[in-house]
Amino acid sequence: MKKGDTLTAIARSQLGDGNRWPEIYLMNRGTIRNPNQIFPGQVLLLPPAQPTGPIPKLYTVKKGDTLSGIAKAKLGNANRWPEIFALNRDVITNPDRIITGQILVLPN
Repeated sequence: MKKGDTLTAIARSQLGDGNRWPEIYLMNRGTIRNPNQIFPGQVLLLPPAQPTGPIPKLYTVKKGDTLSGIAKAKLGNANRWPEIFALNRDVITNPDRIITGQILVLPN
């Protein structure tokens, strides 16, 4: 990466679609904490040029959020919280402890 790069710009130039930036973020979530803060010199894994599924939906945790509350608001059913937990086990170890600012993957 070089100075001024964004995940959207990288997705546009490397994958042909800037809207695919969440795929890059998810593949590199171990090293990118905030998708709006990437740094020159970082090496990123890229997904295949051809999408292998739908573009992931992301949600940024707000103060007071719970997985069941997010599930109800974004998926229409609070009982779908285990799906969110399962998709985010790499960043959530306890479903009762999510952190403001954390970026979660939502089921499609």
